[in-house]
Amino acid sequence: MDSKLTWDWATLTGNTWIQHGKLVAAAAKHFPASFHRPPRNPAEKISSGYKATEWYLYVFGLGPGFFRTVLPRQYWQNFCKLVHAFQGIIQRCITGKQVRECHSFFTQFVEEYELLYYQHRMDRIHYCRPCIHTLLHICLEIIRTGPGTYITQFPLERAIGDLGKKLDKLSIPSIPRLPFDLGQGSIMLRPRDHYAKNLQGAQKTAVTSAVNFLALRKWGRLRLPNGQVARSVYSESRHTAPNKRNTRNVKITFEGEIAFAKVQFYFLVKNDAEGKLDAYALVSIYGPPDADMLEDSYHTLWACAYSGDDNLEVIPVSVIISLVSMQPLPSKVGDPENLWFVVEKLGLDDIEINGYVDKL
Repeated sequence: MDSKLTWDWATLTGNTWIQHGKLVAAAAKHFPASFHRPPRNPAEKISSGYKATEWYLYVFGLGPGFFRTVLPRQYWQNFCKLVHAFQGIIQRCITGKQVRECHSFFTQFVEEYELLYYQHRMDRIHYCRPCIHTLLHICLEIIRTGPGTYITQFPLERAIGDLGKKLDKLSIPSIPRLPFDLGQGSIMLRPRDHYAKNLQGAQKTAVTSAVNFLALRKWGRLRLPNGQVARSVYSESRHTAPNKRNTRNVKITFEGEIAFAKVQFYFLVKNDAEGKLDAYALVSIYGPPDADMLEDSYHTLWACAYSGDDNLEVIPVSVIISLVSMQPLPSKVGDPENLWFVVEKLGLDDIEINGYVDKL
């Protein structure tokens, strides 16, 4: 008899499930608009037309951080192996080495799944759903047909959305007001200060030490070459809408390594040697990832502290790679305080396929 009392993995029940659903719903405000549709409360909406992008952001984006506090460690780590593999195969471009790594993680997940859940018991044979077995064939099919992004549900959902928009005859494309084209797909966008203003405090110290400027005109937004529009604290603080989305956290290269930062504002500086304007961003950089969490999660949970104005840096806008979502990490006993974890888009180069380019 397969008693439910032996299901030590069945933790998302009762009030725990209700509170978990509220946590997922509260995460919506931390997702940039270009992340498509954020997941709704699964406790209320998971059976009400949950979209493919909601499932992805919920399970493979929020999952490593949100399930960590509710799943026993062995089940959480098994889940993280699945996330690691899935995040790899969903890329638009993938190397042979990455395919082999993903196949290894899929295989480990399936083998551990059978030991943890199915346990080779006849009364649990129905736990082995076809989708579990399919994981063993995904990487082999990638070698034959190409990366997973091309065969997901996302392009189809987007195509249906585009058809709906074409039926709206009143739709008028927006035209940005007085942008500044930086070339190579990057564009500075308003809002912008009407005149140069003096900086104060830590911002003044960071900017003057980097470019020796006491006063400047702040810009609020930057269109990235991948089609995303990165905003800033300067632009988003001008809006008080309760449902506004946080679109100011970015992935960057800093001192030769990947880092994550919150943009305070953008600005232009005249290059006297070449007579042109160079674009910079003042950012507050998140700390390094918690090494134990990163290792335990098989590099699916990048959790880091945020220290605000204590870690301000000036960077060229050319080192900004993409927008990311920074989510507050639910804590366990013994965790450091004020940790945020990274949720990246399912495949940044899928924007052309899906059509999710931010409005200017």
